[in-house]
Amino acid sequence: MQDEHFMRGWNEGHDRFSTDIAHGLQRLAAPFQLLGERIARIRRARQSPLPPLNVQSETE
Repeated sequence: MQDEHFMRGWNEGHDRFSTDIAHGLQRLAAPFQLLGERIARIRRARQSPLPPLNVQSETE
């Protein structure tokens, strides 16, 4: 009888439990995703060629 009560409780709360777990994992993953985007931007900036410098000489 206890097993039946346990299974009924599990089935009733399982959807909410799964939703809460998914939401929590998304909240944990968000900062890592932002970090990955920042790292990708830095890597792209390092790989792109630098524009030529417009250096004027002192004799002009």
